[in-house]
Amino acid sequence: MLNRSVPLVYKGFTFLICDEGGLVPLAAVLRRLTSGGESVFPFIPVPFSPRMSHTLCGAGVPADAFMLSLACGINAAYLMSLRLKAGKVPDSEDYEKAAARLEEISKSADYDRIALVLDSDCGEWGEELAGLICGGVFLCGSSVSVKAVWDKASDDLRALMKGALLSEKSWSFLSKPPLAVIAAVPENLPEAEILPDLCIFGNTDGVKTGVINLPFMTDCNDTAPFLMSMDFSVSLINEPHEADECNIIIVPSSENPRGDLLFLEKRGFDIKLKELFGKKSVVAFGTGFSMLGTRFSFESGSEAGIFSGLGLGDYESVVRGGKRLACSKFRFSGEKWLFHPISISGEYLFAGIPFHGETASEPVRNLLQMPLKLKPDFSEYIIADRALSVLSEKCIVRNNIF
Repeated sequence: MLNRSVPLVYKGFTFLICDEGGLVPLAAVLRRLTSGGESVFPFIPVPFSPRMSHTLCGAGVPADAFMLSLACGINAAYLMSLRLKAGKVPDSEDYEKAAARLEEISKSADYDRIALVLDSDCGEWGEELAGLICGGVFLCGSSVSVKAVWDKASDDLRALMKGALLSEKSWSFLSKPPLAVIAAVPENLPEAEILPDLCIFGNTDGVKTGVINLPFMTDCNDTAPFLMSMDFSVSLINEPHEADECNIIIVPSSENPRGDLLFLEKRGFDIKLKELFGKKSVVAFGTGFSMLGTRFSFESGSEAGIFSGLGLGDYESVVRGGKRLACSKFRFSGEKWLFHPISISGEYLFAGIPFHGETASEPVRNLLQMPLKLKPDFSEYIIADRALSVLSEKCIVRNNIF
């Protein structure tokens, strides 16, 4: 047995994926929880079996992790896969790393729940990790696959199992099923068929786009439309000189804009951004938009004072607190406060998107055409996001214990 040195996690559940369709009911349930106002962190410590080990635009994010990040509306990079090859049996050191990460997430006030997601063939390593979660284990997939996993499970693991999330309406062949159906997705929904395929793609020939890897980058998936578009090839950049090779530079939103401003200055990104401003397209999200202006302040109840930005644009902004910081309003010198979802400058090839979740909206998409000098195709993201919304609506919750 592995050493269980991590305290129990009381705000989480474990989901075992029993077949290729198992991600669909899980994604539907997670999207429903998120739409209801809960903040859920889907923790996927290792990629699933080789069928799900495709990477995203060279960023090394497993497709399974990306699908669930879309469902929960968070940045896939935050899912922190241990980057083990699919099929490799994790050892005790891997377990300790995963357990430590699990403990770290559980202490965060940013998330209401943790969804630990494992392949059903996780072995002793996975069983020990699942034992750290107090909310129980749920099997995800078709009734045939779920029953097969139940039959092979150890008595200890069966004792943790609380129910099933089925990729069909109900148990199709058993008069006395081993587990209660918690949620089910009706068969033959087109969205259930297209969703897994939409999250398995990559394009290294698209417009090279670099996301500055801020230490306090927010977990919002504002950049997901770029990641999913075949028009762009997206990667993180850690050094200023890497920006020279990019056609588009993205400044993501920050949960600590003052701290990330210091990072930009110490690393030399401030100089590089000023050098490239007007020569290459720059897109800033949320508080990243605030950091590029002349100054910003926080709404009442947050930090007091007015803080200097990098001054790339002649505007000031106000940062709103909450689970995720956001730019609530901005204004140019001597003008009224604006509450628009975007600010653009065709002259300087600059687009600022203050509000989270607006990237693929039609107004933003149309206006991005001016500063970026191209019309971005975010159709893959739009289809996937709509599919998740439809699945969450169509999902039949029979025993809502979440």
